[in-house]
Amino acid sequence: MTNPSLLRIQSRESRPGKFELALSGRIDTISADRLQETLATILASSPRAIQLNMSGVSYISSSGLGVIVSTIVRVRAHGGKFAMTELQAPVRKVFEIAAALPEEAVFASEEEADRYFDAIQLKVRGAE
Repeated sequence: MTNPSLLRIQSRESRPGKFELALSGRIDTISADRLQETLATILASSPRAIQLNMSGVSYISSSGLGVIVSTIVRVRAHGGKFAMTELQAPVRKVFEIAAALPEEAVFASEEEADRYFDAIQLKVRGAE
């Protein structure tokens, strides 16, 4: 049986300062830490650009969302560029809703936020 928290990360520096990561699997509470570590190593080099290919990502939790949003902020803070490509519909919906939430949107816990995003992703999958 495949580990449901398995996240595969393939990373390469395609040009000096430009990093491309292909992600596949789930970005959940457990695997978000591994993604954070990978991105922290890249961010330490002050990259000019980071691109995440999300075509293989089937699920993202609030932890995963936080890792990606903090990466965007950090890359842009030193003038770098950030891009995500090929998001599956349920994952895209999470990012759309997160962007639409007011900054002061508060969940009682990480579990509550995950239940909220889980329900959205299930609903979008059902509509496909």
